Amino acid sequence: MAPELRRCCWYCIGAFLPIVAFAGWLAANSGNPSASVVPFFVLFGIPVVAAAYFLTWRLELTENGVIRRTAIDTIEWPWTAFKEGLVEKRGSALYCPQYGLMQRRIELGLLSRDCARVAYELINEHYRLPDFR
Repeated sequence: MAPELRRCCWYCIGAFLPIVAFAGWLAANSGNPSASVVPFFVLFGIPVVAAAYFLTWRLELTENGVIRRTAIDTIEWPWTAFKEGLVEKRGSALYCPQYGLMQRRIELGLLSRDCARVAYELINEHYRLPDFR
């Protein structure tokens, strides 16, 4: 993942504790006995979980093919899918309509420019990607 995106995820996670602590302080000092920190946990917890999920994003180029891993799932496209012309380059993503809905796309735009260039070079060593028009 590009350093600026990774840093943004860490900022989001780092901001969670001070915001919830401030919400707890407000709830304790508001004089309202029904004030709760739970809405702040929910409101700010969702972006934190999303940021933590994106921090687990990994791209691997192995002798078997291209693998994209996250905390929840793994997408593995063998080199034979590239050889058979099933994988297309669409913008900054690789797209293969033969795979399931959540596994059709590997977004290379999350990589830094240099890493994306290296990834495309390594992929192109095996098979030249057709551009989608």
